[in-house]
Amino acid sequence: MPLPVDTHVTSTGSEPTARTGWRVVVANLATLAAVGVGLGFFAGFAARLHWICELLTHFRAHDSASLVFIGVVLLACGARRRGMLALITGLGIGSTLLPLYWAVPIKSESNWRLVSVNVHADNQNYAELVNFIQETRPDVVVGLEINERWAEVLFSLSDDYPYQKLQPQTGNFGIGMLSRFPLRDSRIEWLSDHNPAIFARIQLPDGREITVVGSHPVPPMSAKLANMRNSQLAHLAGHVKRVNGPIIVAGDLNTTSWSPAFIDFIHETGLKDSRAGFGNQPTWRSPLSPVGIAIDHALVSEDVGVVNRQVGRDIGSDHRPIVIDFAR
Repeated sequence: MPLPVDTHVTSTGSEPTARTGWRVVVANLATLAAVGVGLGFFAGFAARLHWICELLTHFRAHDSASLVFIGVVLLACGARRRGMLALITGLGIGSTLLPLYWAVPIKSESNWRLVSVNVHADNQNYAELVNFIQETRPDVVVGLEINERWAEVLFSLSDDYPYQKLQPQTGNFGIGMLSRFPLRDSRIEWLSDHNPAIFARIQLPDGREITVVGSHPVPPMSAKLANMRNSQLAHLAGHVKRVNGPIIVAGDLNTTSWSPAFIDFIHETGLKDSRAGFGNQPTWRSPLSPVGIAIDHALVSEDVGVVNRQVGRDIGSDHRPIVIDFAR
């Protein structure tokens, strides 16, 4: 919410005038920063009206941390009223992240692992991905931005992953899936021209079957692309609802969980976020991953148990991989 700007800063009478003056300047600059952060956060509530407002919804964790920090700065400057207002607002925003942390993960003695990774089509650090897969030993890999060269790299892993479904493309929307387990059915569903999603029914070692979906809608970097991303997610939701049995939707969905596009998808499909109990886990952009945004997801049906979830290391892409362990 807009914070009042004033020049009154509490100070002791013994403080040098110069120091008090600097505290006034810092307090007012911090107040302007808080107003900017607050306006950006509240503009996000108009996300359904304009694509730029939708982009602002992705930075909720940043808004919270920024306002808490600014509040501390204001309090240190003696601007108690403004400091407390920024601090309380920041903590209030931060409280909306709590569902990502308070859920209790399930325990299981027998797990299987999935890795979802946007390799970045222009990334030529092929060995980094191969090494990462060998280190983490997933049972299923969902790969995004798979072009012909990346398809060759994935195919080279066929000794360990004999079951593969690859749909390489020029550009950024090729896709692939590797599995140690048999693919009883695998197919491509086109969410729009040049935007394929993979649907594969995988047979686990105990004989049970689960559908794994890989998808990569377009990034919403303009009004046209935002509408296209929303349309692709709507088409994906329609396909997901027709699947019987347990299902996992994994990939770079180009949305965070506070976007109306994500909320609508969850509402339509009834899936839940695998991050519950494991935190925010930002994945993009990779060099700034700890302070990035979480647009790489694994959404699961109620009958899929999530044992562990983590963000993988840098593989040279602009995304970090996600590694999820599921109960068998």
